[in-house]
Amino acid sequence: MSTPDAYIKEADTTILYKKTLNTLAPVLALTCHETFSKFNAKKAVQTHPFDMAKEQDDVLTCARETVNYVETNYKAEMIKYQECLEANPGSMVKCADLRDDLSKCVLKGLAKK
Repeated sequence: MSTPDAYIKEADTTILYKKTLNTLAPVLALTCHETFSKFNAKKAVQTHPFDMAKEQDDVLTCARETVNYVETNYKAEMIKYQECLEANPGSMVKCADLRDDLSKCVLKGLAKK
């Protein structure tokens, strides 16, 4: 079993940037839905975090793979959406088309894999 520090160190290398996570939250909700659901089911019954090592690893792996995939293949679309969010704080509606475009690109690209 890994310690919590191992998760923090592993996460720091890829998933440390709040701006990236905020931008990719809609994509992560689509690509990692099943993984997040399994993790949340364990949390809902108050499973001790040390007894959720597999679920924690799965969440980190899915998120890391998604972030890397988007940054490698759809960086321009991600940046456009990110810039829109920054320019319109509190008004995500103005960025909905860019969010949808990014999500569609990623899902279409993953379907081809």
